[in-house]
Amino acid sequence: MRTYDNPVISGFHPDPSVCRVGADYYLVCSSWVINTHTDGGGNFVVPAERPEGPWSDPVWIDLPGIDPDLAWEEDGTCWSAFSGPDGGIRLARIDPVRGEVLEGPFATWSGTGLKFPEAPHLYRIGDWWYLLIAEGGTERGHSVSIARGRSPRGPWEGAPANPLLSHSGTARTIQNTGHADLVEAPDGSWWMVLLGVRPRGFTPDVHVLGRETFLTPVEWTEDGWPVVAPVPGSHPAPGGAWHPVPAPPARDDFDVPALAPHWRSVTERQT
Repeated sequence: MRTYDNPVISGFHPDPSVCRVGADYYLVCSSWVINTHTDGGGNFVVPAERPEGPWSDPVWIDLPGIDPDLAWEEDGTCWSAFSGPDGGIRLARIDPVRGEVLEGPFATWSGTGLKFPEAPHLYRIGDWWYLLIAEGGTERGHSVSIARGRSPRGPWEGAPANPLLSHSGTARTIQNTGHADLVEAPDGSWWMVLLGVRPRGFTPDVHVLGRETFLTPVEWTEDGWPVVAPVPGSHPAPGGAWHPVPAPPARDDFDVPALAPHWRSVTERQT
């Protein structure tokens, strides 16, 4: 049986988003597709005909806030959920090709009352729309919560077991779990990718490896709610083509002008 080890992408790889096409998975971490330029310009989309590019110049969208997400209805209607400047989750109907806001933005479900609701992902699964968010801050209280409704406009019903996932208050070696996304494997199993940290040194402010990408299995209850397992060290692997990052070589003679990527590291200070 194939297994995987967490983190599935080590080092500084936060804010994962994932989708599957056939047997292939595509995962990005805080970059391209739809994103926020926090130093000016706001939110933008970069389309491409193929995952390997070439990618377009930014198509700017007049949406305030951070952590934008894209979801489509069957008729092609495109929605963007994002974390607004006032700290609540907002939703807008947009034209991602022209960068136009067609409706909204308006307030939508913003979690269970924990601080800093952010990182929304909107899904159509079966007869329900689901809104997955992070809340609780990005340190030890980081957690994942979900709500559902019959329309992307709501009204929303929060899951009875919220937060779905949090390692807060535990002695687990993986902490600060949140900012998650869901994906279904070809065999019908469900999985969650998320960020977390392996605390080292002065914590919780500084983590030598930064925020990394982890994977954990998801089950669904008979009444239509996801149940997320605590993030394991290893687990049977999901179906489909996951391509792990190869281990660095045991020897490096430093005979090329630039350092190999495996020598690079980030010390991240979370604020």
